[in-house]
Parts: sequence; C-alpha cells; structure tokens
Amino acid sequence: MARQKSDILSGMGSGYEIVKAIADEVKNLGGGDDDLRRILSEPSLRTTIGKAIMHNGSEVSTSGATTYPVTIDYADTFEQRLASGRYDWKNSDIKEKNFPIKGEGTVERNLELAHYGKDMSTDAVLAAIDAQGYRPATIEELLAFGAKYPELQREFPIVALGSVWRHWRGDRHVAYLSRDGDGRGLDLHWIESDWFAVFRFLVVRK
Repeated sequence: MARQKSDILSGMGSGYEIVKAIADEVKNLGGGDDDLRRILSEPSLRTTIGKAIMHNGSEVSTSGATTYPVTIDYADTFEQRLASGRYDWKNSDIKEKNFPIKGEGTVERNLELAHYGKDMSTDAVLAAIDAQGYRPATIEELLAFGAKYPELQREFPIVALGSVWRHWRGDRHVAYLSRDGDGRGLDLHWIESDWFAVFRFLVVRK
C-alpha cells in the first residue's frame, strides 16, 4: 500500500510550527543549534525521535527490545566506579556517603531502557515499571551501564530511580547520565519534579 502523502511536507503547511516547537524544547533542555543539526547528521537520532512520536506510552520500550549486559564487581570502590565512567563532569554530591552500595562478589545483570514518550511524575513512572515486571536500576547498575555504554547518554538522559539520596533539607534526588554539548556528565535530578518525555529509565526485569 502506498504511503499517504504528508500534508505537512506538502508546501510545509504547519511544518514551521513543528520545527519551532522542537527547537524550543531543545532550548528548554539546555541545547542549541548544534544539537538540532544532529537530526540531519545522525540517522539513529531521527529514528529515536520518530519512535518517541509514535510510541503510545503504554509499555516499557527499548530500541528493538535491546538488553544491556553489565558486570558489577562489589569489591570496587565508589571512586573506581566513577573513574570507570570517564565523565567530563559530575555532581559532587554523587558519592558513597549519599549513595551507599551493598553487595558481595561479582554479578552479571541485563539492563533495559524504559521509555514512555510523555512527561510523567516519578510515582507514575515507578508504577508503570512495576506493573510491567521490572524494577528501577540502582546506582551501581547505572555506573556500570555508563562505563560500558558511554555513547548512549549522548542521545538521551538515562535515570536510575532505584537509589535515592535525601538531602538534609528533605529534598530527594536520584542520579542520571546526562550530556552537555559534546561532554558526558553524571548529575542529580529532584525526584519530586516531573520527568520530560526525553528521559529513559534504566530497569531490570524482576
């Protein structure tokens, strides 16, 4: 069956408004013109955008149901885990005191990325993850993922909701893998604020 011709592409129509809406959202997230030009140079990014638009948000979605195996050695110190990620910058509050790691030996984990394609609260994300038979990843799983798959966070921010730090003021935060220009970062996000549709959530099947 032939594809229906797009009214948007025919004489642009409302195309300008759509392009402007995307540009405004990139700007709101701290990006600029160089980030927008990646749409032209990176086919995988165009695929990601297309999937985000078409995704109905009803289930855990990964790129082709991809799993990301990682190895976690609990003998590693927190500093070693951070160093393995080779981040260009990181939040100074992401440290062992705030995110204690408990475990023994060496374990293998298969991680996945949950994506819902819409803005959601933390409670809504956690409920969706649980309903689909997953649990949110912990800080050690996030750090192992960031070290083994460093390029993925250049495409979208990746969150671990399974380890929460409570600030002395009472604010609760979780760690996530981010990007700023060409750099890769490790930052904190306030858990009481909503998550933009661009975020991916690192999960493990129960």
